[in-house]
Amino acid sequence: VSQSRYFVNLNCLVFAPKETTNPKEGCVYYGSFRKNREPSFRKYLQGKVTVSTHQKNREKFNAIGFSGPFIDRINWSKEGLSSFYSSLYIEDEINHNNYNCLANRFYEALNYNVLTLFDIECQNTISMSGYDIPPYCMVGNEQELTLKTQFQMPEIRDYCLRVWKEKAEEEVKETLTKILLIVE
Repeated sequence: VSQSRYFVNLNCLVFAPKETTNPKEGCVYYGSFRKNREPSFRKYLQGKVTVSTHQKNREKFNAIGFSGPFIDRINWSKEGLSSFYSSLYIEDEINHNNYNCLANRFYEALNYNVLTLFDIECQNTISMSGYDIPPYCMVGNEQELTLKTQFQMPEIRDYCLRVWKEKAEEEVKETLTKILLIVE
C-alpha cells in the first residue's frame, strides 16, 4: 500500500468577505492564551491592544502583566471584527521556523476589512505564504504597532486588502480543487 501525503491549506476556507461599514479604530488580538506565545504577548500587550478572549484566559494574561483592555470573545454571527482597524498577528515560536500556512485569523480579518499587522518574527511564514506583505504591515514592538494603528495609511490598507482578498480567493479555489483530487 502506497502512502501519500498532502499539504492543503484548510485555513483559507474561512475566507468569506462581509459587507462592513462600521468606523474602525484600534487594534485587536483574539484567541486563547498560549504559553509559547508569551514572549510576543509581553512585547505587544502593554495596554494599547484590545484582547478578545474567554474570561478564563484573562487570569493568564494578567499573570504576565497584561491587565487589559479586554473584551468578550468575538461574536462571528454578529459584528465580528468590524469595529477594529487592525489585528495583531503573532504565532507560536515553533512556527517561526516551521511553516504551517497563515492562520485562520488572517482570513477572518480579511473578511471584515481589518488590516493585519504581523509580528516581525513571522517573516518565514509570510515569505512561505506567497502573500505580498509590505514592510508597513510588519511590526517589531508595541509602539510601532500603536503608531500604525493610530496613523492610518488608507492607500496602503486599501491596496493590501484588495490584493490579499484576490490571493485568498485563488487559495480557496486551489484548496477546493486539491481536496477534490485527493478524494477522487
